[in-house]
Amino acid sequence: MNPEFIAMLDYLERERGIKREILLEAVSNALLSASKKSVSASRDLRIDINPKSGEIRALANLVVVDEVTNSQDEIELSKARKIKPDANISDIVEVEVTPRNFGRIAAQTA
Repeated sequence: MNPEFIAMLDYLERERGIKREILLEAVSNALLSASKKSVSASRDLRIDINPKSGEIRALANLVVVDEVTNSQDEIELSKARKIKPDANISDIVEVEVTPRNFGRIAAQTA
């Protein structure tokens, strides 16, 4: 996102008395719902919002496997080890899956 997002959070917190944590949770939940429609409803997703910078990322938990048969839920061991060097088969690795059109999704959600 950008500084305007942080400014909006500051404004709502100051003028409306809504705690930043509650605002971030509401935005996160709305983006999670929108992301599942855009990325995949079956994915184990979470939204990470940096409260200082306003950066928003979609993250998915993928199962480490020898050979990928379902790219929505699995990641090959060699790729997983680039993210988590000590990854082993059947481990869960968190991977960023922020869609290219995430800014548009975020704007529509807000």
